[in-house]
Amino acid sequence: MSLRPIALLAVLLLAGLFARDAWPPDETRYADVARGMSAGEGWLIPQLQHRVYHEKPPVAFWLAAGLVKLGLPAGAAPRAASGLAALATLALLPIIATALSLSQTTASRAGWVLATSPLFLAYAQSGLLDAGATAWVTAAIAAKLARANADNRGRAWLSVCEGLALTAALLTKGPVLLLFPLGLRLGAAFARERSAASADTSDATALAVTLLTVGTWAFAAADAAGAPYVFGLSIGQVAQRITGDAPHLRPPGYLLAITLAGLLPWILLGTPLVRLRAAWRRRAGGRLGGARAALLGWIVLPLLLLSLLRTQQPHYLLPALPAFALLLGQSLGAPERWAARGAAGLAVLASAVLAIRAFAAPVFSEHPVELALAADLPLRATCALAAVLLLGLVMPPTSARFAVWKRAVVAVSVIAMTAIIGFARLDPWLSPRELLANVAVRHARELAAPRNACSSVRIHSGRSDVVAKGAQSVARWLSAEPDRVALVWQRDLGRLAFGSMHVETIGRGHLGGRPLIALRVAQTTRPQPDRIP
Repeated sequence: MSLRPIALLAVLLLAGLFARDAWPPDETRYADVARGMSAGEGWLIPQLQHRVYHEKPPVAFWLAAGLVKLGLPAGAAPRAASGLAALATLALLPIIATALSLSQTTASRAGWVLATSPLFLAYAQSGLLDAGATAWVTAAIAAKLARANADNRGRAWLSVCEGLALTAALLTKGPVLLLFPLGLRLGAAFARERSAASADTSDATALAVTLLTVGTWAFAAADAAGAPYVFGLSIGQVAQRITGDAPHLRPPGYLLAITLAGLLPWILLGTPLVRLRAAWRRRAGGRLGGARAALLGWIVLPLLLLSLLRTQQPHYLLPALPAFALLLGQSLGAPERWAARGAAGLAVLASAVLAIRAFAAPVFSEHPVELALAADLPLRATCALAAVLLLGLVMPPTSARFAVWKRAVVAVSVIAMTAIIGFARLDPWLSPRELLANVAVRHARELAAPRNACSSVRIHSGRSDVVAKGAQSVARWLSAEPDRVALVWQRDLGRLAFGSMHVETIGRGHLGGRPLIALRVAQTTRPQPDRIP
């Protein structure tokens, strides 16, 4: 596979990494856990603010903490880990394509598809765990498929590698990730011939390595944090999603719809609908070839089972995107006329949306953040330029000299860079860095923040001693010692009971788009700029 898709993805990821700070709630929370690990709070069990973090297993935090140890800022470490995982996923595509007897042209086009799929790009630039989970699943599948062309010693080593990759996947997002390699094998079982994806005796070795390594960690974790911690990670969260006790309730079909939307425009350009219909009529009931059956199994089994969950998230099918990319890459070179027209229509629609953002956004919303962005001249100029570029890819006759899929790569890249610039302009309302740069806040002897903002304040201030305080305890905490500063949500001001104590506002900012205020006890010898009785 050409290195150009990897280079393009690396450029987009670097631009996104330096365009913004970590955003609440998940990115800053995960960064806080990773920084705690790197500071010596323990590597076996993730901890958040000196308490066991029960939500996620430790592997993703190990990787982020390792990057912090290497000198990367804690706020950027989870996003950097996601970016490296996305690049690794892209680099594994040629191995999978070769093992399934797909052409290098297919592998190369699949690389472009994956590198510029909006859903994949979004999670590759976030500090969440899903890009890492996708990389581990893809590595396990690549090791499985590569065994077909290896000698006995090579098969043994690749089985161990698959088992370790599955271990890392399970200790990143949990047992649900086993659905993807299982689906690959089930798909191969329905093919008309055996392939590298078919089940074999080496699978038992990989499973044994997985059970041994996961079991070793589970016993150690149960001893350190209690059996309920391990049970909650392995079974409890899955049960919550099945019963609907967890948030993010979605209607039927949501997961498929969001995944297909996240693959635009490639789901149009790479789907040979007319040819598939003709082939179906010629061979109604015929069995699929080994490669296509395995890739479809990689997608379909997780899709069917995860769609049954009452709680669904857009990233649930992210580990299946490499399979989507390889399937779409096979027919991308000659898209059908309806698909090319549909992709052009999407480009025109995106151009119109960007033009509205550039020239007419102020009339659509009265939200302060929206009004500020609408008045942001650099952002509006960027949107206008992107709109012109998108139209240039589909309107002039000279653009027809380039293949449709190549123009699609450019179009998605233009949109991605526009989004990155938009995130950079939005960052002051989502990150509290400006407020934390206030001299009085920065030099406060002690600093407190709401519990749901504490990790963000810790990460962006660089302080590990930030304490979590609820609205009811802020006044008592401020009055106990001088030179204390409390950050509170503006909406909570009416709930704060200060009695006869005078409190002054020393700074205002935003966190997650919500107004945040810095308070301290007023000094009688100092002018009172803003008293709150």
